Amino acid sequence: MKIFFLRVFIFICLLFWLINAISALFVEPKHFMNTINDFNRIVDENKEIDIAMYGSSHVYSSFDPRTIDSIVQARSFNFGSAAQRIAVTKYVVGESFKKIRPKVVVIDLYASSIKSPNDDESLSHQKQAYNFFAFSFDKLKSIIEVFPSKEVLEIAFPVFDRKDYRLNFDNIIFNKDYRYKTHELMWEYRGFAGLPFKMKQDKKFDSNLFVDFSKKGQAESGLTKFTKEEERNIKDLINKAKSQGANVLIVTAPFLPAMVDPKYAAFHRLIDSICIANNVGYIDFNFLGRELNLDFSDFRNAWHLNQFGAKKVSSYLGNYIKTNYDLPNRSKEKDWISEQPVNTLQYLSQTYEDQSLQVDEKLIDSINIVSFGCFDEGDMKTFIFKLNDDIETQVLEKYKLGLYLYAYDDDKNLLSDKGRNFESANFSPTVIQVNGNRYIVKKIRTTLTRFSKIRFFLFDTSGYKGIIGNAIEIENILAHQKSN
Repeated sequence: MKIFFLRVFIFICLLFWLINAISALFVEPKHFMNTINDFNRIVDENKEIDIAMYGSSHVYSSFDPRTIDSIVQARSFNFGSAAQRIAVTKYVVGESFKKIRPKVVVIDLYASSIKSPNDDESLSHQKQAYNFFAFSFDKLKSIIEVFPSKEVLEIAFPVFDRKDYRLNFDNIIFNKDYRYKTHELMWEYRGFAGLPFKMKQDKKFDSNLFVDFSKKGQAESGLTKFTKEEERNIKDLINKAKSQGANVLIVTAPFLPAMVDPKYAAFHRLIDSICIANNVGYIDFNFLGRELNLDFSDFRNAWHLNQFGAKKVSSYLGNYIKTNYDLPNRSKEKDWISEQPVNTLQYLSQTYEDQSLQVDEKLIDSINIVSFGCFDEGDMKTFIFKLNDDIETQVLEKYKLGLYLYAYDDDKNLLSDKGRNFESANFSPTVIQVNGNRYIVKKIRTTLTRFSKIRFFLFDTSGYKGIIGNAIEIENILAHQKSN
């Protein structure tokens, strides 16, 4: 009899293992797949994560680890996933804590995220967080807590959720080299997903309408209390993050409907009171719209920042963490240094000669453009012109340089001025010297990452009266970017 039960047990285990393995072939790929693959890769490389950020798409649209890391000199990671609710965030925190021990845990909360998912649309979004972690009893426990009983099996084993049974051999959840193709212009880095798009101007979200929440008397009406379940979930999440010795920081990422609504202050006060009672920090970025100089151009839609707004918010968050928490300084570690975005000096010293294009054309007789290069720093592009070695730099004081960046037809929607087909910059050129070579360097804010051509020329410093000398054109340019 014992042998019989042992065989049954072994059969059930093998069947369980087989179903779990097959399920990996039927997971629908999403952005969060890239996030968890990146996370597992970092863990496999024995790199420590000092700051872990959790929550919904507000998180992955708002908090860029590159910007934060450059300020705090540590390593951060963004675990945000679409429409994630607080009960699911508890699960993601728990799963990630099996592999890391962050010093600071940042958790985003807003009115929708603290509610339990109770309709088909919100429930469908929660699947992502479960699909890309391996099966465990903690996973099963969380699924039972979040989903109706009839859906537990298909959430635990995605093979039962797929109706078409189309195999996806290349996107197996354990394949850390696979990249789910998001939007071609999306900048992904450790869970952050930045897009360059700017929402159309909407009068109801004009920055002049941002509420000054510092004034007394705001939100005399509005939300008066959380439900017992909501308050319990917030406290449970805080305690789960604290259980491993992490400092907890609650945040609310900015979204325009809150920034123009006086009643929003009531929600803020409720969250703030819980944070005070549980001895954790709280940053509400909806209170900081004016301080951070946010406006509609920093958002891709009313609820999500674009990469420009994310840089402002991430800089604030990085400085807050640096000021209020003790973190290891990794600025001397080779791995950490290699992860940082390239800067101009590094590019000129290490990369420029390999990636630059030979030009060898004269703007005027005394100013020769030897070569040209450019690289991508997110929302900024750096353009570099290498000059002749014998140039007398005072000659440039007589001129301004005009730089025109032409867009391909497919990219014209990214231009700041939709009435023309190029971005432009007119500036007084100055020369920098690196390793004995002389360069003109110009940074331009543009979301274009490729250019059908660039055109540059000199004109009189007192104002444009026509081109002086020759205009030089270079075609088919890509903004080189450092990959991490």
